[in-house]
Amino acid sequence: MERTQALWAVIVGIPSVVLGLLPLLYPALTPWLVGALVVLWVSSVVAWLLQRLALLQSQINTLMQKGADQLGGWKALEEVELFLDGWQATQRFSLIPGDILKVGVSGPKRFTVCLSNTVSKKRFEIVEKSPETKNWKGTWQIFEPGNYWIVVQPSGESPFWVQVKVELKPKAEE
Repeated sequence: MERTQALWAVIVGIPSVVLGLLPLLYPALTPWLVGALVVLWVSSVVAWLLQRLALLQSQINTLMQKGADQLGGWKALEEVELFLDGWQATQRFSLIPGDILKVGVSGPKRFTVCLSNTVSKKRFEIVEKSPETKNWKGTWQIFEPGNYWIVVQPSGESPFWVQVKVELKPKAEE
């Protein structure tokens, strides 16, 4: 706040003093002095606005770092595009009972989304499964500790891309 008060002193104080004294010293240059004072005043206002803009931008950056997802208690775990030429799995997530996963998957063709606790190169074990769709958003609650994957399985034979977003709401601390 002190910086803003100092800038206001510069914006209001200096032009007022100069405007009052210089025409007394140099009466023939009064129009030029008034023009210079207007330029000084305008540049002081611009400097104050730029300083205020920088302050507001730093506040916005601070809020964005906290993240809108964390305000609701959700933490982004993964956001990825998968090419489905057969089923594909996300990275492994270590979860505990009480955790809630929020999953969103969208693509141009039909697929199913599965929560799996076992993934190998040739197969995966389904814990929970979504209906067949082109766009699915849902939540799954974790009841047993362990490693989990989100598996997206295409319904047809032709390959396509899907976008996957996985978020976690950790178990509430008691």
